[in-house]
Amino acid sequence: MITCREYVESKDDMKVIWVHALDCLDWCLKGDYRKTRYKDPDPSTERLEGLRRDMEKHSKVAAHLSDDYDDALRKRPKVKAIRADSGEFDVELYIEGSRFPYYEYEKILIEKPVVSIVMDMSIPWGERNSDEMKRRHRKIYKIAAECEAESQPCRIIAAMATDVTEGKIYNFLVVKDYNEPMFEGVWGGLQSNKSANDFGNVIMDYLVGTHASGNGRPSQIKISEFIDPAEVVLVDPKRIEL
Repeated sequence: MITCREYVESKDDMKVIWVHALDCLDWCLKGDYRKTRYKDPDPSTERLEGLRRDMEKHSKVAAHLSDDYDDALRKRPKVKAIRADSGEFDVELYIEGSRFPYYEYEKILIEKPVVSIVMDMSIPWGERNSDEMKRRHRKIYKIAAECEAESQPCRIIAAMATDVTEGKIYNFLVVKDYNEPMFEGVWGGLQSNKSANDFGNVIMDYLVGTHASGNGRPSQIKISEFIDPAEVVLVDPKRIEL
């Protein structure tokens, strides 16, 4: 993962961009086309204003998402019973004459592999009024909460690939890294198809700065080329495949 500044100022022919979503939002919402990779002087201010409105409107996650997250976290930890000389008394063991007629319980710690939840954020103009992002959003929150309840390292990545004049650009936004909480403010740009479409266009206008008409065309991503497929969890992918 790099910073937006490092991407813009890099001398390498960088077509794969790994940045944190918070850094990306902070960089792009300033609306300065001069601080982009390819410096197109004619970005879309309409998409930028649309994203700003969505960020203000959805600065907090929806109540049902918070409820889903809390429900998943309430899952009881796995425990195993150990015979002991104190603790929870067991009548049957006592009648059998056991020297240890009690049970103590200890939490079982299980080493689990890391999980990368990958969200398809590539929403073209013609899909702005659909509801894929709302469904993905809810499923991702549930999976992330279950991972946290099981002490399983988890990160969330929003991904899109775009064919533009300058080549095929891959954008991977780290919405939540392994050791981070769920940053509510990030999700304002991913709450709906409309906001995700605006977000994608803003990235192309104010980070990439492509000269392509209409900011290019959405393209497929073969995610196994970038992330170990053993750790990938795809959520309703339309333009992402293993």
